[in-house]
This record gives sequence, C-alpha cells and structure tokens, in this order.
Amino acid sequence: MKVLFPESISKRKAPVNITESDIKLFSHEYEKKIHATSLTELKNVYVLNNTIFNLKSLQFYNKHSLVHPIKKKQLIKNLLLLSKKGKSIRSAVWIIDENAYGYFHWLTDCLCRLVAVQNHIKDHVIILPSHLKNIKFIEESLPYFNIKAEYYDVTLPVKVKRLLLPSHTAPSGNYNTILVNKLREQFIGQNSNQPAKNIYISRQNAEKRKITNEEAVITLLKQYHFEVHFFENYSFNEQVNLMKDTKCLIGLHGAGLTNMLFMSEKTNVLELRNAEDNHNNCYFSLASDLNLNYYYQINSGDRKDTHEVNITVDILLLKQNIERMLL
Repeated sequence: MKVLFPESISKRKAPVNITESDIKLFSHEYEKKIHATSLTELKNVYVLNNTIFNLKSLQFYNKHSLVHPIKKKQLIKNLLLLSKKGKSIRSAVWIIDENAYGYFHWLTDCLCRLVAVQNHIKDHVIILPSHLKNIKFIEESLPYFNIKAEYYDVTLPVKVKRLLLPSHTAPSGNYNTILVNKLREQFIGQNSNQPAKNIYISRQNAEKRKITNEEAVITLLKQYHFEVHFFENYSFNEQVNLMKDTKCLIGLHGAGLTNMLFMSEKTNVLELRNAEDNHNNCYFSLASDLNLNYYYQINSGDRKDTHEVNITVDILLLKQNIERMLL
C-alpha cells in the first residue's frame, strides 16, 4: 500500500451570510480531518459482483469497494461465482462503491479516486458493473480523463491481472481539498472566461423535493436576470459548459448543486435549505473547498427529512440574499 496524499485538515469558511442563530447548523463542519488517500496495487485478483477478492491470500478488499458492511451470506454468494467462467482483463482501476449510480457520488467520490491515481494509469480501463452502462453522465464524463470503461456481468467472475485500487479520498460529503480542485481543473482547465451568468436550478420536474411557491421564486429571480434551467434535460458536457460561465448559482439542496464543481473560484452559490438541517452540509463543504462564496437560506418545509421535503421559500428573504450576493 502506498500513500498518495497524506492525512489533512479541511478548514471551511463560514457562509457569507451566516447569522448567529444559524451557527449551530454549520460550526461542526468548520474543521474536518480527512484521512490519507492510499493506493493498493494488486495482481491476479477477482472481481466478484461488488467485491474484490485475492484468491492467493484469501482476502477481500471490501473497504475499497463498499461503503456499508456486507453480510456474510452475500460474501459466500460472491465466492460461489468462482465456479463460473468469466472474462479476464489485463489492467484496470477500481473507483466505485454502491453509491456510484448517483450524480453527486460519481463526481465527488468516484472521480476523485480516479484523479488520485492518474499518474499511475497507463493502459488501464475503469471496471464497472453493467447496470451503470446506461447512465449517460458516467459515459460522458470519462473522456475528460482519456480513459475507457470496461463493463462486466455481476453474475460472472472477472479476473484482473493488474488492478489499481485507490482508497476512498474522504468520507462522502467531505473532500480532499487538493483532489477536488484537481478534479475541477480536469473539467474546466484554467478557465479564462469571465463568468457572468446567473443560474437557477429548477426541480419542477423532479418526483420529490420541490419548491411549493416556485412560480413566485422565478418571478423574483427574473427581475435579477436569472436564467431558469432544468439540468436533467442537458448532456453532461452542456452542464459543464454552462457552469463555466456562471457567476451566481441558486438551487434547492439536491444533485444539481454538484455542478458548482465546474464554477470558477470566488463565484457564488446560494443553497435553499430545509429548516433545522445541520446534517446535510455536503454542498456547503464543497463550496468552501472550491473557494466559492457560499450563501444559504433556511426555508420552512412539510417534513424534517431533507431528501423528501417540499419547501416554501420566503420571497422577501430571498430578495435580500440575492441583492447581497450580487453586490
């Protein structure tokens, strides 16, 4: 095992518009220990469903391929795959876990692992289970790294002669500051554009987590020349290019805010948050690590669960926050 990036402390800036009553929502995230990122190089190992197994040493590498513990019954099922005939891959890199299908997790968890081992990649492919094959943002993001994916059937074993196995780079929702900035550079390079667009991400077409008074929100936003966008209608490349030109981004807590990853330093993000939520701070932390100006607005919702809530935005407060952000 080789340490690629040592343990570090991520120090986050407080939100630009923080109030004394809301400090409790963020203060526990102001300083986070980020574990070291390491690389394990393996030879002649097997990919068995969602696990990696070394037959010679009889060792699984579950902490690299999974976030949550796997049950012994599933491990046995995976081992039984060795009785079947599968394919062989010469050189591969493993960067995923069970959350890889999600936009936020693919970009901030999986691709940060890829960035960590870039200097070690030669003729390697990324090995991915076949159920990820039809996810467009995965397919469209890989050309930025000049690497191809090799998809495999999870019902068959895959023997990998040489496997690069980077560790997770940080607990999900946290980031290795060096790596997440390298990731941004991978997508937008040294952006010479002067970002000028004001963008609002609408979740109008989403199944859940909506704004009940979005019509009034959009009416206000248009007074300040904000464009309304539905990211689900865009290709990955279109989202990258739009964000490169964005000066101010406003959105409800959700995967669309991950696109701040493609914004230049010192641009602005306003997250519309659920009241009393001091747990879901992944976008606050991301904005800070990317050196963006992070604003927030607390809103009343119809439930406590941030992942299910529908919120009502205080229009007057939003007006004040927009004007402060646009100063």
